[in-house]
Amino acid sequence: MNSLENGGLNKGEKGDDRLREHLPCRFAALLCLVALALWFGQSTAQESRLGTYRIEEQKKGRARPSGEYALFEARVKDARGTELSVIRKNIPFDVPFPTTGVFESGRALLIHSFDGLVEFYDRSGALVRSLRPLKDAQPEYERVIRVSMHDSLAALLLSEPGRDQALLFVVDHQGRVIAEKEIPGTHAAGVEVSPEGTRIAAGTYTWRNGELVERMHVFGPGLKSLCSVPVSFNRGVFSDPGDRLVAIGKRSVSLVDLRKYAVLWTDTVPAARVVLDATWSPQGVAILSAPVPEYRNHEWVYASAFTRLIGEEGAIINTGRAGGEFKIGRLKRIAREVRLYLDDRMIPLNDR
Repeated sequence: MNSLENGGLNKGEKGDDRLREHLPCRFAALLCLVALALWFGQSTAQESRLGTYRIEEQKKGRARPSGEYALFEARVKDARGTELSVIRKNIPFDVPFPTTGVFESGRALLIHSFDGLVEFYDRSGALVRSLRPLKDAQPEYERVIRVSMHDSLAALLLSEPGRDQALLFVVDHQGRVIAEKEIPGTHAAGVEVSPEGTRIAAGTYTWRNGELVERMHVFGPGLKSLCSVPVSFNRGVFSDPGDRLVAIGKRSVSLVDLRKYAVLWTDTVPAARVVLDATWSPQGVAILSAPVPEYRNHEWVYASAFTRLIGEEGAIINTGRAGGEFKIGRLKRIAREVRLYLDDRMIPLNDR
């Protein structure tokens, strides 16, 4: 049994946090609507992976107010590329596309944040269960549901306007709720399950009197609270022993000691940049950032990439820059080398 299942249900206590501003979320929702409105018959593909299975997403067509739908397809494939199932959804005008996840068994889930709905599919692509974490959920553009997959379980973090706290819950591949807990923060930023499945990190933020308050919360089996630290967290990378965590935010990266539950250092990029990725390197932590992207021809385009290597004590070891426009940037560690990928270009960082 996965360690996240131990401990049953835990409920958090209500806090005093109140939603003061909706502007950041409303702006994000507006961008989503603009992107949908500008979609002219394009087809894109994304992949989310877990173990030997992956999901390829394709978004086709253009939804219109007159009643035409856009088509969303999720194709589950094994390591050899053999297609196990295809899940198709017609998406109405002004409705965001769903996000996806795949379990170790090849079962899939689709998350419809607009409707507050999570769907579970078997290996043949048949819908086996639908789950609404909030029973009275109504269509809502500013609802957010983040997900992190681990073996036969998934951790989900939900927030929506009018709720004082975010909801963290763990489900299995059949759609059963294993544990749930309310945590401080009016907005869900991100969630990550550790590789061994014993801890969950969840990031939230709150606008309080015009000030942005960000926290990362760490939980053990049964969603037992372990710590809460003041760092920005959209996603994270645990160390191999599981005793440290690289917390990746929108404009900052922090190294957190999970034994002492202390923030060792935080590196913030300049105001005109955003963090794209970060990962462990033999010498410390490698960080990838880029200038704020431009929206051109229905795609987000970055002008250039910046890299920075920071030691575990917080000292900057080296910095670099890669020119040329790109749409997707990521870091990948292979053996004792960290590689930078900008679309289809691979650039070694010589971190040895």
